Amino acid sequence: MKSNLLHIKQIILVSLLSLLIFLSWTSLVFSQWVVVTSPQVSPDWNLWSVSFVGPSNGWAVGEDTSNKRGVLLAYPGSSWTGPYPVSVSSASWSLIGVDLAPSGGGWAVGYDQAGKSGVLLHYSNGQWGAVAPPPVVSSNWELADVQMISSTEGWAVGADLANGKGVLIHLLNGTPSVVNPPAYSGSNWYFSGVFFTSSTEGWVIGSDSSGSSSKAVLLHYLNGTWTFVPPPAANSSWLLNDLFLTSPSEGWAVGYRTEAGAEAGVLLHCSNGSWKAVTPPNISSNWYLMGIHFTSSSEGWAVGYDQVNKRGVLLHYLNGQWASVAPPQVSLDWELRSVHFTSPGQGWAVGWDHTNKMGVILSYAAPETITKPDPPSGPTTGDTNTSYIYSTGGSVSNIGDSIQYRFDWRDQSKSAWLPVGVISAPKSWAVPGTYVVKAQALCAKHQVVSDWSEGVSVNISGVYFPIVLASPKEGTAFDPCSLYGPPTFEWTAEEPFKSYEIQFSPSSDFGKISKKIKATSTSLLISSTLWKGVLLLPEKSGGTVYWRVVGTRADKTIATSQPFSMLASPPEPVQSPNLSTTSRSALPELTWENACNVKFKVWFGNDPDFKKRTILNFNLKNPLDNGGVFQSTLTSRQWETIRKLVGDQTGETLYWYIECWDGLGRYSKTDAMNFKLTD
Repeated sequence: MKSNLLHIKQIILVSLLSLLIFLSWTSLVFSQWVVVTSPQVSPDWNLWSVSFVGPSNGWAVGEDTSNKRGVLLAYPGSSWTGPYPVSVSSASWSLIGVDLAPSGGGWAVGYDQAGKSGVLLHYSNGQWGAVAPPPVVSSNWELADVQMISSTEGWAVGADLANGKGVLIHLLNGTPSVVNPPAYSGSNWYFSGVFFTSSTEGWVIGSDSSGSSSKAVLLHYLNGTWTFVPPPAANSSWLLNDLFLTSPSEGWAVGYRTEAGAEAGVLLHCSNGSWKAVTPPNISSNWYLMGIHFTSSSEGWAVGYDQVNKRGVLLHYLNGQWASVAPPQVSLDWELRSVHFTSPGQGWAVGWDHTNKMGVILSYAAPETITKPDPPSGPTTGDTNTSYIYSTGGSVSNIGDSIQYRFDWRDQSKSAWLPVGVISAPKSWAVPGTYVVKAQALCAKHQVVSDWSEGVSVNISGVYFPIVLASPKEGTAFDPCSLYGPPTFEWTAEEPFKSYEIQFSPSSDFGKISKKIKATSTSLLISSTLWKGVLLLPEKSGGTVYWRVVGTRADKTIATSQPFSMLASPPEPVQSPNLSTTSRSALPELTWENACNVKFKVWFGNDPDFKKRTILNFNLKNPLDNGGVFQSTLTSRQWETIRKLVGDQTGETLYWYIECWDGLGRYSKTDAMNFKLTD
């Protein structure tokens, strides 16, 4: 196990293999964990640790037993890839811990079995590279865990196996240096976990096996001074594997205790610097905990191994209570060793499938929920057929997705779902009365809706209009794709009119009438050319356009309808851009969802600044063709030109993004993306 260091871990874990015994899980919390397909590494490999910086940037590390080397797998946002080769001057080495800094950079640590020393890999500028370990005064030592405080500073811990004591290494600006721990009374002790909340305070955990029984080791760092802290009395024989702190005064550690030849998971809680044992859920008669991660002081996860039922252990902490979570079915014998969450609703766990001799990767996605929006704000009194603006907001997706809003106007109509980022909509009522306006939120990606907000009463007084607008309905949103099928404008007249004029304005008071279109009936299909001019009235960023109808009677007197509003959606870049392959030997197909764009420039570069670049140009007549999806297989010359930006070398990273222009001539672009060339 982690606390007993790699070679001891392997002996213990292999001895645990046997048939699966199923228990009833009716008392367990329902699981949202699923098994994720992992890359093919070798006939025999496993994973020890996982770390993420954001939902689409993560690494997992472990050991390729078949080839006697460490394993590095990457998650760039869609699937796990790798293994990624790293040059380490050893005939046999492995990786046990990894941690990435939110602001960039990271380290992975492990054990060089051939050289009997720790392994250090540094991640910088998108690449992993081996770093020579510092001179530890020992003939046999290893590293078990690493934690980054920032992109330039971190700590690694492990064991001096030859001298029976813990190892501390300070990582600063890419350089490791040995730090001597304070004097300790034991003769056989080591470190297994580290966590710092700032550069001035942190904790290290480990185990002391000096006597006939083991006990935990707790080491506190504060303002440059290391101090051993007596552990609580959790059991006569116990040790710790991992820890996580949510603040300088709040945290958790996990491990196991041994009693009567069996093991049971251990949970320690730190409150105001004081550690105490907490009774965990009852998993089985023989089980332990290996990893822990919290998203806040009120929610976290711990993972491990149930040796009776031969499966991983998942514990969920929520609002002061730990509960066991039913794991998914992986194989006849498997375990979990490390867990990392990017948000309360998204996480990962890794471990070892004993049966199939391969790494295990689980992903967690909580059922999405959308919080109720704020009550609408806007005028609470008004007149019929007069447009007013109402706003809402405040809704959040628990998995971080974008939000859209709509309003229930309580006159048997609702607004359309507003574009992402728009929280206001205009409304006019034709009939006097009191309307309790409410708002609702929607996940823009998964169509999950919230409850309706609290209502706001709007009192509308009556004003008569002989012309009543009918379509497009109040607040209808139009994107640039409507150029390829413009709307029909319709209204009703309570009296005869000789002719009509539709007027368009960027302001609700029609102080400036930007477009006028003549009509002889109460219905008019607008041309694409005129419609383009209407959509551009609120400038190229999109916004509200107002329209009304002016009727001319036979006696040349006029009557004006109430104004209606509509939304010209802002420009959006293409969605879901993808290259079907990044292989040097195959031609990739370039695809995306057009999002109403008709002109595209696809930039490829050798670095994020695109200092060396090539640009591909594409144009469409109608962005709705082919179901609104663009597809184009690159020519061999195009693909070769792109690959040459990085010397056509396997493993090199290429960067790309897409500039877009919609049918209104409005510009947008995607974020920069990247991929690695493969064979």
